[in-house]
Amino acid sequence: MVHRHGVAEYDLSDIIADAVKRATDSTDAVWISFNIEVMKPAYCPSTGRTRPL
Repeated sequence: MVHRHGVAEYDLSDIIADAVKRATDSTDAVWISFNIEVMKPAYCPSTGRTRPL
């Protein structure tokens, strides 16, 4: 397990590889959810707005 204080010591690809290994251990499928709100509106129009224009 990587604690928040130790994340800077690891390469991002190593952290992702470890997460995938843990998520797929003894499983048939993995479902990933992505929150579009993390994208900048410049790249994803209508993102981050509270209501339509």
